[in-house]
This record gives sequence, C-alpha cells and structure tokens, in this order.
Amino acid sequence: MSYVVDLYAVLLVLLFVPGLLVGAAAGLRGWLLAACAPVLTYGVIAMGGPIAPAIFGRWSVGVFALTTVVVALVLFGVRLVARRWQGGTLRVGDGDLTPWQRWQHLTTAGAIVVTAAIGIVVVARATANFTDVHQFWDAQFHSNAVRFIAETGQSQPSALRAIDDPTMQSFYYPNAFHVLMASAHLLVSGSISTLLNVQAGLQAGIFALGVVTLVRTVGGRPMLAVSVGVAAGMFSAFPFDMAFFGPLWPFATGVSMVPAFMALFVHMVKVRHPVLVVAVALGMCGMALVHSSIAVTVVIFAVCFVVQRWVTARRIPIPELVVVATSGVLAAFYVLPQLLSAAGNTSVSAFQYPYYGPPADALGELLFLSHPQSSPQVWLVLAMVLGLVRLRQLGRNLGWWLAGGVIFSGLFVISTSFKGPFYQSLTDIWWDDRWRFAALVALSMVVLAGHGIVVARDLLLKLMRTLPELATPRTRVAMAGVVLLLLAGLTKGMYVGRNTLVVAGAYTNGPTVSKLELEAMSELPSIVHPGALVMNDSADGSPWMFSLDGVVPVFPVPWNATPSAAEVGADRHNLYLHFNQLDTNPNIRAAVERLKITYVYVGTGFVAPGITRQPGLVGLNHVKSLILVYSNDDAQIYRIDLGVHLTAGSTP
Repeated sequence: MSYVVDLYAVLLVLLFVPGLLVGAAAGLRGWLLAACAPVLTYGVIAMGGPIAPAIFGRWSVGVFALTTVVVALVLFGVRLVARRWQGGTLRVGDGDLTPWQRWQHLTTAGAIVVTAAIGIVVVARATANFTDVHQFWDAQFHSNAVRFIAETGQSQPSALRAIDDPTMQSFYYPNAFHVLMASAHLLVSGSISTLLNVQAGLQAGIFALGVVTLVRTVGGRPMLAVSVGVAAGMFSAFPFDMAFFGPLWPFATGVSMVPAFMALFVHMVKVRHPVLVVAVALGMCGMALVHSSIAVTVVIFAVCFVVQRWVTARRIPIPELVVVATSGVLAAFYVLPQLLSAAGNTSVSAFQYPYYGPPADALGELLFLSHPQSSPQVWLVLAMVLGLVRLRQLGRNLGWWLAGGVIFSGLFVISTSFKGPFYQSLTDIWWDDRWRFAALVALSMVVLAGHGIVVARDLLLKLMRTLPELATPRTRVAMAGVVLLLLAGLTKGMYVGRNTLVVAGAYTNGPTVSKLELEAMSELPSIVHPGALVMNDSADGSPWMFSLDGVVPVFPVPWNATPSAAEVGADRHNLYLHFNQLDTNPNIRAAVERLKITYVYVGTGFVAPGITRQPGLVGLNHVKSLILVYSNDDAQIYRIDLGVHLTAGSTP
C-alpha cells in the first residue's frame, strides 16, 4: 500500500508541477491554471522528449526539470515582450467571467474530489488494490514501452521500434504518456503493472477538473459546474471502458485532457494575449505526442467553437482570426510531422474492426449508454433527456461542445456499421475503433447530463414557488443537494459497482497471463544472464516478462499472425516459424547464438480468442537441445543446450 501511495504522490507531482510552473509563467491563474497543468506538462515532454537523447544522452527526471524551466522562461519572455507591445501589467486576465463566491468554488472543488475518489475506488476494487495484471492486448506493449524508456532513456517516438518493429526505420509511436510513466518509474521503482493501474485511477479526477473548468471558462453557472463534475465519474464509456478495452491508456489520458485544452483555447480566443497563443500551441504539441488522434479531436472541437462564436456574432473578428491562425501555424510545425508519421504507420492504416450491426442498433447502443453492456445507464439517459428540455439554455455557451459530440456520434456509427476504404479513411486516425468514439461522445454527454441535473433542480424550485418562505438561496443549494443525493441513490452509488465490474473484466486470472505464469516468469531473473534473451510465444502473455521482471523476450509484443522479416528481422522471423527445428537446422542454431538466446518460456493461455501456439514453439518437449528446468500447471521454462550434436534434418 505504501508503494501505491508513493506512486500517487509522484504521479500527481509529475503531472501537475511542471504544467503549473509553465502555466503560471504564462499568466494563467485559478481553475484554468490547475486544469491545464497536465496539458502543459505533456507539452513540456513534447519539447524535451524527442531531443533529449541527442543532447543529453538519455531522458531523465533532471532533463524533465530542465526542460520545464526552459519552457517556462520562454513563455515568461513572451509575456514580457507582449507587455512592451501592449502596455499594462503582465497579468493575462480572466476575460469577462462573473466572479464566483468562495462557497461556490469550494462546492465545485468538492464535486471534483468526489469524482476523483470514485475513479480511484473503481480501479482499486477492480484490480485487487492495483496489483492485478491486465489481460488484454495493448497492456503488454504499453508496459514494455515504459520499461524500455526508463532503462535506456531513449525517449524519441521512433525508439519504440526496438520493442515493436525492430527493423522498421520509419516506425513512429506517440510516446509522451510512456515518457511520463517512465519518469515516475525512475523515481519510485516497482511494478510497472501497478504503476499503470494507478494512473488509470487518476483519469476520472483529471477529466472532472477539466470539464468543470471548461464550464467555468464559457461562463456557465456554478451549479452546472458542480453537476458536470459529479457526472464525469459515472459514465462507463469514459473513463472506465478505456481501462477495460485495449487497454487504451494513452488515448484515455488524452481524452481526459480535451476539456482542459478547450478551456485554454476558449480563453485564448476571448483574451487574445500572445502568450496564450504560444501556450495553446504548446498544449497542442503535447496532445499530439500523447496520441495523434487527440490532436485531430481537439481541432474538431475548436472548429465547432469558432464557427458557433462567429456565426452568432455574424462576423469573423480579425483579432480572433489572427490568434487562432497563429496558434495553429505554431502548432503545425510540430504536429503535422507527427500526424504524417502516424498516417504512415502501416499497422494503423491496415487495421479495421469487423462489422458489428446496422446503424440503428449502433445509434441505440450509443444513446442509451449500453455499449457494450446488456443494460443501459438509465438514470444518466434520463438526465440527458432532461437536459434536452432546456437545450437552448445550454446551447448558448456550449452548443459547440454538443456539436462535437454529434460529429463523433456519426463516426461511432460509421466504425460500427460501415466498412470500406472511404469509411475507413474517416476513422483511421482513431484506429477505426468504436470504443474510442464512444469515449469521445461521452465528453458531450457528461455536459448534457450535468445540465439535466440542473434542470431537475430548477423544476423542484419551480414547484416550491407556492411557498415563498422557502424560496431562499439556501433552499436552492439544498435542492441541488437533494437532486444529487437522489441520483446517487438511484445509481447505487454513482454506478461504482457497475463500473467496477466493467474494469474488473480485464483483470481476471488468465487467459493471457495467470498467477502461475507470473510465478514462472519471476524465476527468470535468477537464471537468465544480463544481455541474454528468452525465446517466447509472442501471444501467450510472455511479453510481460520484460516490464514485470526485467528479462528481455525475443518477441516483446504480441503478434496475431506471422511477423514479416521486414518487421522483426530475418532471425526472429525464422525463429517464429522454425525454432522447434533447433536440433536439426543450422540456421536456427546460428540465429539463437547471434541473438544470445539462452532460455525458452512457454505459457498456456493466449491474448485473444482464436490464436494458437506460434509454429516454432510447437512440440518443444521433443527437442533434445532443450532441457526443462521449471514447470507448473500453466508454464514451462527450458534451458537451451547447443552442445547437443546437430542431426540431419530439413532447413527452412
């Protein structure tokens, strides 16, 4: 438990402190400073991560701190220069926001704390206090990426080809999430699986802080801020489905910061200060390096915002157009190469999910919050219906936010029900993944449901107008509390039980890696010498041995088909197909020696249904060059003995 507490402390420091320093240097204050801190922190990583190995030899916490100071000084310098141009003080300003009273700030903060606690409790209960290992596909890549960056310091996005596509020189993967997690691991060493589970528990709180700040920035009422802060921890689609499916940890990190980024963007358009232009560009760089699709996501929301603002004003204010265009151009110098690199990643462009059902069914699942559950989140649906009753009231400030949700609803339906090159071109950047689109739609649904809670409170107050003595400010607060308590009761504790079951579905005892398999892996560090590799089946959970035990497997990520020589190299390609010819094939024996493979690990279960043992690891019990040194019901470890004489046999 002390390790978990230390992790939370370190993650909060790493997530917020760099961004707070940079944001303060830019003149941000209050809610905007707090919410945008993670966005700006990832912006700092985007500036330092890709170049740190070339300048300093490796990424480190010290390099992180130095980059933070440099970026903060640059933004402060921009403020100084802007003061000379514009006159006045260094203060950026808060636009035309109506001041909140202290109790309103405290109540809103309380809503965020409640949602943050819900996120932590759900993940803790679903993962046996953060100790269980995620069973799904992507967890192995993300955990190994964190270990790789922490051990080597190679923080440039192309470096991750070492654990994915070793021979693919054009490989690119946005890695800001992994760099930050690696920084945390450098400060508090221990289980990377636990580290990643702990960060998953933070997503709800970060999201709540961002969406509350967005409401504040567009001039929303304090009651709306409180209600959306509470609603942010209830939807399964985000963040809890992201901790189950995939797991989509980097994507979820980006989604959780979208409201905060948009709050900063809105503030920039309103205030039009040069330093905010630079801050928005910095934030966009960070979002792109967390996940390429998040950069496109915020562009869609930003376009919706300026279109509504300028259509409502019936003109395009030139100063606003200038700041939007300038921030876009500044960000484009960094972001466009990232997007082009992501678009050139063949593993993305070639991936397509199957057809799931007709459009009407897809839309029904989405709107009734039943994707992919058998039952909808009825009370949240009812809250959204109430929100639609007074949609015009919400639309004045946040219609553009709901419009973004409509766009992503359409992409959800396309990814679910339409297949083909044209449709795939629309969804490629999001991996043609309806789970991701459901999460993005939830961003707007949270605000709509929060508005519905406000409408319910207002309807109760309207009923009480017949009792004038009760129509007091205290009554308004009391009625808000009644509505929220009623919602908590109807949802059986803000859907904590339901969402715990959602996340727990990915933390079972197998099939990918069982407790017995974890026990077998834990034997490897004591027998495998540093620099040696362990032959493994990529899809049986064995890639976990790197992040959990520091032992390097031949295949550090799962493959659901034979990897080509262009992707993994000729030696690994041959080993995948023919390793079991170790007794008879001189090419295989030579590949084993070149790669310094000394042991073989074989697990029982597989990462996905329909996957079977890779061809080269079938029938190892008949290979004379392998000596069984460890065995339990779920795993075996063999030592390679090339002293066995080569016998006649076929070669590949």
